[in-house]
Amino acid sequence: IVDPHGHISDEERSQIYSQFESARGPIFQGGPSMYLISPNDCDKGIPDENSDETNIDNNVWKPTFTTIQPEKVILLRVCALARRSYDHLLHNTVLGDCSTSENISWVAAFQESSTSLKSYDVLLRVDPGLIVDKYSSSTGVDRSLVASIDVDTNTVHSAYTRSLDLQTVGHKKLRKKMYKNLNNGSSSEGILHSWNPVECVLKKLRSKFGHLAVFFYNEYAPDIIAILWRPKSLQSHPFSVLHSEYKRPVEDNWKDDSLASMNTEDILRELHFHVRDIVIDVKVMKK
Repeated sequence: IVDPHGHISDEERSQIYSQFESARGPIFQGGPSMYLISPNDCDKGIPDENSDETNIDNNVWKPTFTTIQPEKVILLRVCALARRSYDHLLHNTVLGDCSTSENISWVAAFQESSTSLKSYDVLLRVDPGLIVDKYSSSTGVDRSLVASIDVDTNTVHSAYTRSLDLQTVGHKKLRKKMYKNLNNGSSSEGILHSWNPVECVLKKLRSKFGHLAVFFYNEYAPDIIAILWRPKSLQSHPFSVLHSEYKRPVEDNWKDDSLASMNTEDILRELHFHVRDIVIDVKVMKK
């Protein structure tokens, strides 16, 4: 319950707990995986005829921002990574200065290592030309402090300030060298605002293949789009003509009325078509 200003009364708080337990069900599997409630998430009932006040018993509390996202598998992964990161940082804090090569640096908690990428099923390598800010990446970044060329300003540039500079300048292919022809009607080139092709293609992939796989991408590892197949999508199931897209016959280990399974090769072939202008390499980690 997120209520920093105390708008939710004790009676309403008790009602939220009751409706939360009802949504979870007897085996605690129902409802959204993350159940966040704020004062704006209340659907008030119909006011009484003899009063302008609404009967609180008719209030319905439902999460607004976490109704669909995050998924349960994502939430569990975030919780597990948060716990491991906390233990790692606490361990290195107790040891003191661990920045030397002899000890595991605390920076590792904020990096996406090549070892962690092995747990995914498919990796998509994003075209480096589409990465606007390489300094926001968690790996392969120069974090050294560099003094400004202008000595009089007495400023120091870090990876953070260099990241801000790149974001301010924008995408290299969209930068205008000359500005005198911007208002020229004969110019066929326009200015694109908020253009983010990686996010656009991710939205398309999640919309089309989200029921089959989970797509991972963030600005701290901007060169990789990671994919995990959903466990249920890999299971064999009865054949149906209506749901035969991306399916293939089971070659061995037949079970009763389970003759079809997902054809990952067909999915990857179509997926590669959608990302052909964004991704330069597709690597299958697990067969």
